Amino acid sequence: MLELNTLELSELQTIMVIKGTCCNCTAERIIETQSLEDAAQELHDLGWRAYQTDEEVGPVACPLCISGLKQIEQEE
Repeated sequence: MLELNTLELSELQTIMVIKGTCCNCTAERIIETQSLEDAAQELHDLGWRAYQTDEEVGPVACPLCISGLKQIEQEE
């Protein structure tokens, strides 16, 4: 006979997931990590950056948007 019980909490694992969202295009990147600092470093390694121009500040931007901002800067 099948007997159903509640889950064994000791068999479950807690993980931290950090989501970075581009302030320009809203692209998202999810990082599974142990700390916010590790997630920030991994995003940085992937080309994500914060930026500042004369008109705006971008706290989190994806590599594609950063590339576009660099291109605009070169054209000016």
